[in-house]
Amino acid sequence: MDIRTTLIHATLPLALVALGAVASGELRAQAAASPPTATPLPAPAAPAAKREVTDATCGEYLDLVEEVAAESKNTAADAPHDAQDDLVSVMLWLHGYLSGKLGIDGEKRPLTREWLSENVGVLAKACAVDESRRVVDVVDGLQ
Repeated sequence: MDIRTTLIHATLPLALVALGAVASGELRAQAAASPPTATPLPAPAAPAAKREVTDATCGEYLDLVEEVAAESKNTAADAPHDAQDDLVSVMLWLHGYLSGKLGIDGEKRPLTREWLSENVGVLAKACAVDESRRVVDVVDGLQ
């Protein structure tokens, strides 16, 4: 099962349930019947060290691609797909980075599933040459 199919299978049932509840007015009725009560929020966790996306290395990118491959083998509906979400985020950022740098070009870089999927492999192949390079430097060389 590929990334797109897995994401769709994982999220579609939840989306359909939510749409059904909204369409039937069930959510509004529940909210009117029992107004929310204030509950104390847990103390926030210590902030994680901030890191720029542009500092990500090819080795980290390749590790992420391997995690996605491992996750995609787990077809259980409740299986977490965090690495897939992260990879999609990376590829969307990459698309925006290239569009900002080179200009928006729907012919060369259409924001489609096909472009995202194809370029996961293109970037992985280019990153495999030297895992210590920054992903953004590899992308600059691919343009």
